[in-house]
Amino acid sequence: MTLIGKLPPSVFQLLGSLIGNLLLAFRTRMALEFGEDIRRCFPELTSRDQRDLTRQSLQETSKPFLESAISWTASKDICQSLIYEVEGKSEVGTLIAKGNGLIFIVPYLGNWEIIQHYLGRYYKPTHR
Repeated sequence: MTLIGKLPPSVFQLLGSLIGNLLLAFRTRMALEFGEDIRRCFPELTSRDQRDLTRQSLQETSKPFLESAISWTASKDICQSLIYEVEGKSEVGTLIAKGNGLIFIVPYLGNWEIIQHYLGRYYKPTHR
């Protein structure tokens, strides 16, 4: 994991796409389940479009698994450098300044582990 964590993020994007393609090509259980979900949710799409969407979903699902290696093994400074933009920072500051607690509800989209480095640096979070 440490070796994987030293790769640049662009490599994770490439490898994630490759893994997604392999999952589909080998008709893994994951690929079959994704395909079934896509067919049920998007019956109006052609079978080709459904397959393309399945491939994209597998690729985008694979990327965060690889990216997790960075957040688990890299320094806090490196993890911080991966954060390019923060929305709502002033609103959060205003709410915290009022002295009340604040709950961050973070969906598992992208690499949620990186946000922990950010929150830990600027706030005093308790994770549940």
